[in-house]
Amino acid sequence: MGFNDFLINNKSSEVSTASTEDIVKELRKREGPQNIFPLEIFNSKIKPFINELHVQYDIPRSYIGLSMLLSYSTAIGTAFAVSRNGSDRMYLSLWGCMNGISSSGKSYALDMCLKPLNDIQDEFDEEWDEKTESMTDERRMAMKLHTIIYRDAYIPTLIRYIMPVNPKGVLKESDEILEWINGLNAMGKKESTDEQFWLSAWNGRKYSAVRSSNVKINIPRVFSNVIGGIQPKLLYKLFKNERGDSGFIFRVLFACPEEYKIARPVPGYDIPIEYKEMHKKHLEKLYKCLPVENGYQEPKICTVTKEALKLIGEWESKKINMINNIPDVNEMNIHSGILGKMKEYTYRFAGILAITDYAYNMDHDQTYFKDEVPITADVMTRALKAANYFYTSAVAVYEAVDSSVTAPMNILYLATLFKMGKSISQMAGIILGDEKKKSTMQRTLKKAIHDYPKVFGAVNHQ
Repeated sequence: MGFNDFLINNKSSEVSTASTEDIVKELRKREGPQNIFPLEIFNSKIKPFINELHVQYDIPRSYIGLSMLLSYSTAIGTAFAVSRNGSDRMYLSLWGCMNGISSSGKSYALDMCLKPLNDIQDEFDEEWDEKTESMTDERRMAMKLHTIIYRDAYIPTLIRYIMPVNPKGVLKESDEILEWINGLNAMGKKESTDEQFWLSAWNGRKYSAVRSSNVKINIPRVFSNVIGGIQPKLLYKLFKNERGDSGFIFRVLFACPEEYKIARPVPGYDIPIEYKEMHKKHLEKLYKCLPVENGYQEPKICTVTKEALKLIGEWESKKINMINNIPDVNEMNIHSGILGKMKEYTYRFAGILAITDYAYNMDHDQTYFKDEVPITADVMTRALKAANYFYTSAVAVYEAVDSSVTAPMNILYLATLFKMGKSISQMAGIILGDEKKKSTMQRTLKKAIHDYPKVFGAVNHQ
């Protein structure tokens, strides 16, 4: 089947070919207590590609969902902004962290979802090598460093050489997000390498500075996405230096797997070329057909409809009522900080989904985007599903870090089995060495939940 045939034939859902047993199992999982990333938020035309990543490559849904949102956000950059009242501008930058053990699929999710953008970066790098091969250092310093994805760069390099010539924005990709976190303030105040610069990047604000010899640096809009992974045992390091209390770390979207395990991709399997081409074609369209010539260029706008505003208002009100009923003031403050970031992210998710819907529905040879794209109630409903996922995962990460300081290792191990959905007999077999000791295991679990409710997620924050 060719690519054009795929476009024509992909009008029916893959659910039609799924067994009744698989459908029932999927519904139970979505409606169960686990926090599952809602992959259904994405446009129907890309769902076959997403399904292959999850089913054939055994990549957790949360890794796929975050990687897709990040890919779209990076491709769009500062070309679009969300407006809630006609005059405000909210850019679509994302910071993400994949929490999981080694070989759980973090890197593969990024490799597959970011591949079209990495291919563009490869073209930039090849062009750079060819043009600078015989240049002097002085001439090389004057060359424009076209960039969309970078892995390692000091803040001074970013603000002097990368961001001024890449006004659409960039993505910082790290294997381990601690490489980024540990680099904050690494060079001290001397070069403004601190959290304040990254807060400007998250908000899409202007950055300006004056260096020696009256050299002025001016970046009208700082846009830099961030992505990296982390192992569960190292999560606590993200909260050092009061980053949890300040709210800095809750600007990070945490993707947590449904269960901690090594991914088992089907040996030798490759995603059909039609699915990969669909993803590549639309990421390239978002990047190449939405050029940003300079930092002063006015963005195209995602306008939020009244119906969409009503939906997010109702969602926020429900969350506020829940938070106001939390008895512990410190815990209430954490939830409040998470809510503030998730509310803003909801608008960003909605903008990304609205723009990608528009791109997927464009004619095959159309290259022009409208100046305004609406965020409808349907789009906002999908964005709120993503916001609910990331809200819950942020709370879970904080509580895991908070609990790990006080809870003994055997309790943490028991809680892990509990969250994985192990039965009482299975836990008895693992913990007590005898699956028949269900009564003893039941008493042990009940006491553990009573003594360490946060570890088990016993307090309902939905």
